[in-house]
Amino acid sequence: MRDWSPFTGLYRGDPGFWLGLRLAQEGTAIIPMFIAAPLQVLALWLVIWGKMSLGRSFAILPADRGVVTGGVYRYVRHPIYAGYLAGHILFLLSSFFPFYNFTVYAIITMFQVHRILREERILALTEEYRDYLGRVRYRLCPGIF
Repeated sequence: MRDWSPFTGLYRGDPGFWLGLRLAQEGTAIIPMFIAAPLQVLALWLVIWGKMSLGRSFAILPADRGVVTGGVYRYVRHPIYAGYLAGHILFLLSSFFPFYNFTVYAIITMFQVHRILREERILALTEEYRDYLGRVRYRLCPGIF
């Protein structure tokens, strides 16, 4: 089963596309770049680890390609999105340009949360994924969501 809805098609592209909308101007730093940059590298590694854990199950459109429960998927159900979100938050904290960048990242996050919920709705049709939901409780961040 695959999700072919028009709304899914709207946001299925690489988050890098959306990042082109943020302002490249230096913003107000809430945390210094020397702290944010190494943490952003860790967020990127979370994305990479998630994609490596998925292996051949990675794709653009949400679909049932089997349930991956190894690697980073032992800890959270959507580590790739967790890495993107962490990187976005860290960028905002290191270069907060009043309201505009926040708005761009809020829209990106809204689309990603929508995609998470759609993916889970499709995958929850299988017994294997429902078992996985019982073992791995959190979507993005243990203890929060």
